[in-house]
Amino acid sequence: ATKLRLPKVNLSNAQRNLRSVRFAGQLGNMIGLTVGCIIGMFPLLLIDTEEVQLMKNDAHMDEIFKDVVTEAKGMIVAESTCLYLIVDDKKTNSPTPFSP
Repeated sequence: ATKLRLPKVNLSNAQRNLRSVRFAGQLGNMIGLTVGCIIGMFPLLLIDTEEVQLMKNDAHMDEIFKDVVTEAKGMIVAESTCLYLIVDDKKTNSPTPFSP
């Protein structure tokens, strides 16, 4: 309260123990907590969950691709390996080739 330069409340002990004063304090705490939580959750409205999921899927596909290209070559004793993936493009509903 002093940092915000609010005036100091001069209440006696009897006044502080009044039910209305305690209720006002609890109501102020409840309102402050609710407003703080709403402000804290506001950035969640700005997150594009579909884009995040697509990024996770892309990262997973990259890992699969790298594993096949690097490790499968040794497993099957080949000079080189090639992996062709077709991923359904949700926006155009047509298959598109995967490119790392």
